[in-house]
Amino acid sequence: MSAVIHAITIAPCCPDCGRRTINPDANNSSNAANNIVSLYPNPNNGNFTLNILSDVKQMATYQIISLTGQIVYNNEIALASGLNTIEIEKSSLPHGYYIVKVNSPNILQNIPLVIE
Repeated sequence: MSAVIHAITIAPCCPDCGRRTINPDANNSSNAANNIVSLYPNPNNGNFTLNILSDVKQMATYQIISLTGQIVYNNEIALASGLNTIEIEKSSLPHGYYIVKVNSPNILQNIPLVIE
């Protein structure tokens, strides 16, 4: 199994809110140092690590969403300033494609997830 590394582009969500949206771009590796959220391994068996780099202490939620839009897991976490590592064990989820959504006052990112 080989790792897939996504570079990202950070842009303002909208002029008024101050949030940042993160757009993965597998064809552009020049922005890899700006990575705010990463997930590995991917694909996986439902057990994976979510890394969230936060510039401030804040509350955040992360959700696992099926491709039909159903939220199959939802959790709120307190992020420390710096790197936050979360071990997620969801091997009970059916094999398939999902989206992991990370949402906080300063971060908004959707990451594709494959459970095999």
